[in-house]
Amino acid sequence: MTRSPGQEPAETLGRRRALQVIGGAAALPFLPAELFANPHIAHLHLHPQQETGGEPQPLAVLTEHQGATLNAIAERILPTTDTPGAGDAGIPAFVDRLLEGWLPDAARDHLLAELDRFDARARESHPEVGGFVDLEDQAQDELLTEAQDEALARRDGRAFSRNVNRLHEQPFFDLVKWLTLFGYYTSEAGMKSELGYRIVPGRWDPCVDIEDA
Repeated sequence: MTRSPGQEPAETLGRRRALQVIGGAAALPFLPAELFANPHIAHLHLHPQQETGGEPQPLAVLTEHQGATLNAIAERILPTTDTPGAGDAGIPAFVDRLLEGWLPDAARDHLLAELDRFDARARESHPEVGGFVDLEDQAQDELLTEAQDEALARRDGRAFSRNVNRLHEQPFFDLVKWLTLFGYYTSEAGMKSELGYRIVPGRWDPCVDIEDA
């Protein structure tokens, strides 16, 4: 991803910095305590097909186009390398679950409006395409770098706030980056491939009923 001089690229953050912060106390600004303490909510996105007889569960809040746009953004933040990327972690389904049952209405409305505004910017910059998802990687990175620069300027040195009642005040890029990192590093792809999580008894059970434990 392209970047301004002196700024850490999003991919470096995703692979290097995110591993550092999620591994210790520094993770707290990235992970909301309420969500981190509730694995049922955090991991519902991992196996949505189990709830619908093997078929992927349709998005409840995001439109199909919004989901595709969000997925494209997440893939540029954490692209597939020698390990799975955000596209392998079901980020749109994860975010959709949060929008449906956990995030405050103000945060939901803010994210949806900013997602549409970001996609409209892609169409304005490139009238020949239908949206961000249709752009080449370089063009996507340029738009994301602009959004990142705007977020840095807006925060003016202040840290991202994980207070759920203030998420609607956060810049779009910061909010999407946070959701991408949280969704990825609580997914099977992120836990197994990036964090080295060893599955015992040998399968990935993100959350089970107490009767089945």
